[in-house]
Amino acid sequence: MVEQINSLDVYKTNGAAPLIFDHENREHSLLVENLEPDPRTIDGLRYFTETIKDPRFPCIGAKQTVGRPGKFVMNTYGNMTSKETAEAMACDILAFLKFAKPEEIGKSAGLKPTSFAGYFPTTQFEDEMAACRGILTLVKNLNDLDSQHFPVPSEPVQFSRNVEDTNFAVCVGGHPFFTAFFHPHKEISSPRKTSGPVFVNFNSHHGFYYLKSKGDTHERWLDIIRGNIKSNYGEPHPDLVHHGLWSEVMQYLTVSLEHRDQALALIREIFGLREDSELLQTLSNMQSIVRERAVNAGCPYHM
Repeated sequence: MVEQINSLDVYKTNGAAPLIFDHENREHSLLVENLEPDPRTIDGLRYFTETIKDPRFPCIGAKQTVGRPGKFVMNTYGNMTSKETAEAMACDILAFLKFAKPEEIGKSAGLKPTSFAGYFPTTQFEDEMAACRGILTLVKNLNDLDSQHFPVPSEPVQFSRNVEDTNFAVCVGGHPFFTAFFHPHKEISSPRKTSGPVFVNFNSHHGFYYLKSKGDTHERWLDIIRGNIKSNYGEPHPDLVHHGLWSEVMQYLTVSLEHRDQALALIREIFGLREDSELLQTLSNMQSIVRERAVNAGCPYHM
């Protein structure tokens, strides 16, 4: 079990302690007590909180998580594409899993979803495709590391580290995450577009599946979030679908329609896929579907 593992015994840390954020009391505590925090993480917490608390930001779940004391954790990292960064992030997320116990959501009374984010203050991208290369490389490095130490996650459903599978997820500590990527180079109006800072947010799939199990509550949340998106950004992005319909890797990117082919080429390059890859064929065949949705909704998509 993850909670029995000392993260420092598995991965090398970047030497800085992640901070547990308490917005209500404006206090921060250390996730790893024998390390000092990177002072830049305080700025990252402030920037990210401002992004999520923007009245236009659509996700009520994110707002609740950031607003709850002790339910948001962050650390600061360097080059997003380096394997050393992936290892340091994996080390921190292992400690985060031990602290947050997301697999116990819905089983232990009072346990609420907790979120982890990486802040990249020195990472600068030339354009949106460079940003896509950054997040795809980080995802691949994290999953490659995880495959060396942990089994493939099988709860709350069976997941996969293979980007071609419909049940693909980012896996750390044998735990499945959905990743939201925030950066300033999105070419469409989007809640994930920042004024400058770069963040990668990790949310446990256990939290999503727990919410789905609530039935009417889940549908009500979806209606509110979709309504918020439409009011402030336009129609939801066509790649944002329920997990399991197809590989969620495109959801990490949410690129404009014009850049979709370039994004698919990056996925093929970074993950070493064959030209006749079933995933690439599926996503390419979806082009007509995506274009039809775009015509119906009004281009560009806003997410």
